Amino acid sequence: MSQPVDPRLRVADLFVFRGRRGTVLALTTDRSAVGGLASGATYDLRIDGDGDAVEDLTYRVVVDGADPADGTRPVVLRRLSGADAEDPAACGTVVAAGRTGSTVAGTDGLRLWTGTAADPAPVDPGLLAAVTTAVEHGTPVDLSGRVLPAAPPTGNRVAAVVLEIPDAVLAPVAMRAAGRIGVWATVAPAAGQGGPQTHRRGLPLVGEVLAGLDAPLREHLGRGRPAADRAEFGGMFAKKAEQVVAAGAAVGDPSAYARRVADRLLPDVLPYTIGTTASFGFAGWNGRDPADDAAGVVCSVVTGVAVPFGAGRATAHRATTTWPYLPLL
Repeated sequence: MSQPVDPRLRVADLFVFRGRRGTVLALTTDRSAVGGLASGATYDLRIDGDGDAVEDLTYRVVVDGADPADGTRPVVLRRLSGADAEDPAACGTVVAAGRTGSTVAGTDGLRLWTGTAADPAPVDPGLLAAVTTAVEHGTPVDLSGRVLPAAPPTGNRVAAVVLEIPDAVLAPVAMRAAGRIGVWATVAPAAGQGGPQTHRRGLPLVGEVLAGLDAPLREHLGRGRPAADRAEFGGMFAKKAEQVVAAGAAVGDPSAYARRVADRLLPDVLPYTIGTTASFGFAGWNGRDPADDAAGVVCSVVTGVAVPFGAGRATAHRATTTWPYLPLL
């Protein structure tokens, strides 16, 4: 039986959007985490610049134990490029160092913030359970008897890493036309405390929806690399999508639709064009703003039926436009 993963070593959400100084990359931990980021663990923001789903640049965040006087913790940001960007043991170059809960200025205009925040993209667990159950068993999504909330649930706390990268630093990494990049986040425990990468996140809820109730499959996906996603998971995910879509009689050709779904979700990387307004919607995916109903989009795409998660989110969250762009607690 697989062991539960420390929630501090799971990435709940990844956001990529336009900030005041450049591109913002932000990750949050699993919502059940207590005590913030795990000491000594590596929280990596990985960037692919040429479309091969292999990182060309990685920013690695590590925090240490709390100061008993004020509770803040030392934090270090390292930059890894080239072959080092893929190497979990590479040291890279220190580009920022400071304390949690405060803005840390880095080289070349980088700025970093780590600390506790309000969950910027809360998800109704009952609604998510209805979707994962349908996908797992190949049955229609059952929303009967559910009263959709007027606004997302509030009050959840998450640990967050927020990094803003100036265009002059990030743009040279994008080797494709129009500055297109792909981003994902990973986390691994401290050396000697559990081994390699435990989790990753690119697009929202891919593992939860398509791996569903299969814990070993979720772990396998979380430990994987985007470049291998289509080969390892494409056929399996297409089959699951076909079954749930066919059960709901939502589209005319479930098999063709499911193949498109698998191709759209894999590799599990969040695309973004540098310098543009982020939007994660049905028309296309270009980064992810905290106000986007990204969970609803992914669940609706997979099942072929409308599954709205984000009622009221724009009002609640889009007003949070000042650094570090997340509602703080």
